[in-house]
Amino acid sequence: ARLEFDIKKYNVDIKVSGSLPIVHCDRIKIEEALFNLVSNAMKFSSKNTEVNPRVEIGYSDKGDMHEFYVKDNGIGIEKKYHNEIFGIFRRLHAESEYEGTGAGLSIVKRIIKDHDGSIWIDSEIGKGAIFYFTIPKKLKEKKKLGQILVEEGVISQENVDKALEKQGIGE
Repeated sequence: ARLEFDIKKYNVDIKVSGSLPIVHCDRIKIEEALFNLVSNAMKFSSKNTEVNPRVEIGYSDKGDMHEFYVKDNGIGIEKKYHNEIFGIFRRLHAESEYEGTGAGLSIVKRIIKDHDGSIWIDSEIGKGAIFYFTIPKKLKEKKKLGQILVEEGVISQENVDKALEKQGIGE
């Protein structure tokens, strides 16, 4: 729904290749990562005037990792910029050429990193881009501060329980 206006505006052909798995993750964050990747794909594909913009979303099972990709037929990115584009406010084009702040890919990278995954790009000038990202099938459970302090021997479980009980949070 957030992309519907741009899909119509740029006449984008969006395809989902195969079926996507059910993933245990922070849904809001992964949705934002996919939104940014698809939005960028549409934006940069719309400048390729030879063909209609095309965006493909796909998945590969990589054992203990989920691997997703967002592929476009846009302008592409030179290899020398593949790492730079993930920097905050890093833009390769003037604001007058393409809308945006330059923060999108750095946000995506942070979200994927927060999920213990990785992100990278495969692209060449004039040949579009494919952004890949992975997230583990079994995400590490985030521990609460009390758990960490007890495990590190800083405080005892008994002291944690007493503090929680004082706050009316005890079991």
